[in-house]
Amino acid sequence: MSYFEAQDGYRLIFIEVNGTGPWECYFGCGELVTEYGGNGGRNLLVHHRDGDHSNNAPDNLVGSHWDCHSVYHATEKWAPGAPLDLAVRGVPKAPEHRAKIAAANRGRTVSAETRAKISAAKKGKSNPKLSAALKGKKHSAEARARMSAAHRGELNGFYGKKHSAETRAKISAARKTLDEKR
Repeated sequence: MSYFEAQDGYRLIFIEVNGTGPWECYFGCGELVTEYGGNGGRNLLVHHRDGDHSNNAPDNLVGSHWDCHSVYHATEKWAPGAPLDLAVRGVPKAPEHRAKIAAANRGRTVSAETRAKISAAKKGKSNPKLSAALKGKKHSAEARARMSAAHRGELNGFYGKKHSAETRAKISAARKTLDEKR
């Protein structure tokens, strides 16, 4: 039996016992795990708490992200209950690896119920790394000029296109609502 066939077996047991998700990542990263990723969730990898891959008891199987699991086994610095060092996470994957993941997930969809759970879990949360990195910073006049030039004329994604009458009506209604609130 290949590793991937075995992993599918662990996944089936985990999903049968714990429902269709989304689940909290076992390694404490704070992000949700979904069966196939997408729509704000990330792919499920089933981890054996005791490290014994032949022990498929439901209480030994926990859900995690692929990268959290990889960091755990690569660093072995993780202590149960403590979140992984976020500085180690997010290491970019090779383009070939990303292409394989994209191909495996192509055509898979997440149910409306799962999307609603992910949306509720992410409400009011922002990316702490990005927020901290950009806090109090502004683009220089030179940088703003370069960004503006990069989106002018034919370089603009909407160049040569027009909104439909229906879309123009929606935009108008939204602006009126905003004006009323002011």
